[in-house]
Amino acid sequence: MSTPIGRIVDPQDLFGRERELTHFWDLFKRTGSNVLLSAPRRVGKSSFLARLEYDAPTHGYCPVRFSLPDCMSEDVFASRLLTESWNHDNQKPWFKKIMDSSVGKIAQSIQSGKFKFDPHQPRSWEELSGAVQQMLKASEEPKLFLIDELPLFVVELLRVDPDRSRAKRLLGWMKTLREDTRHRWLFAGSIGLETIATRHRLSGTIADLHIVDRDFGPFTREIAEQFIRREAEHFGEGEINQILALTDAYHTPYYLLLMIEEMRRARSEGTAFSEIPLLQQRTNFNHWNERLEDIFGQGTRDQVDRVLSGASVSSNGILKDKAIELLGVKDAKSVLDVLIRDGYLRRDGERLRFRCELVRRYWQDSIAA
Repeated sequence: MSTPIGRIVDPQDLFGRERELTHFWDLFKRTGSNVLLSAPRRVGKSSFLARLEYDAPTHGYCPVRFSLPDCMSEDVFASRLLTESWNHDNQKPWFKKIMDSSVGKIAQSIQSGKFKFDPHQPRSWEELSGAVQQMLKASEEPKLFLIDELPLFVVELLRVDPDRSRAKRLLGWMKTLREDTRHRWLFAGSIGLETIATRHRLSGTIADLHIVDRDFGPFTREIAEQFIRREAEHFGEGEINQILALTDAYHTPYYLLLMIEEMRRARSEGTAFSEIPLLQQRTNFNHWNERLEDIFGQGTRDQVDRVLSGASVSSNGILKDKAIELLGVKDAKSVLDVLIRDGYLRRDGERLRFRCELVRRYWQDSIAA
């Protein structure tokens, strides 16, 4: 068994998420919840969504899964939503009926990219949003929408329209979709949508979502050890413990696999294992630095850099009071909460430490230096 590094695993091969799968299906089916999954990158969200997609038919749902990292406008999002839905609906009797209606004609023009969408014209938005809403209401079978990286799309809307009217309108409309149809929705992101909503006074638009963050994260040490033994059955106790120590408190499949491959390389070359070559491959870690701009913007970003650089000096981290002093902003505690929730830091008594030792080493060597 060999798990691919940095790619979505085959649904049948998803490892160590049995508890989470049970929990999510309980939310969808027993409580009728729609879910916001916020977890840092590299913990396996996309593979988890692929497994939910795979299992959905056995739970009575038609799955619709897509990602939005490159989405730039509302009509592109609507087109993606329609296109992925129609892949399942186009042979259904009800589908032909609605496609012959005026709503269906608008929906077809949206899906084909021919719809003349102007985000600043109310009529344009009303036609676009109304057509999608009618299409989803007409669907005769419940769908499970699994939408990855919605927060990045919201960040893009806030960038091009800082007065937040477009983001507010989009999120408000999506709330209406959740309330007005019988489908279930899961939104996932490596940037917390609740963080963005709070900072831009949009919390009311996602108030109905069940937020899952602390219940979905890195493997426990026990599961991480089982994962290593599955992927590298010939490793000894010393090698396993070395991997576990360097990924301490952040045992994600991605970093565990990077460590395993580096250890295999050292073995094949007959050299002593070192994590330094991994740290020098900055593409393995650069997203931790790059995503701070999306989370905080340029203003607070400089202060956040000072806190993280201070915490990277030692594995003991930085005193919480010192971190608040370095931030020097009135909402310092909420900024620290974001860094903790988004996987950068963790609380250890009165100190704040990097959650992952490998990320701390990267920050110390590449960012703070």
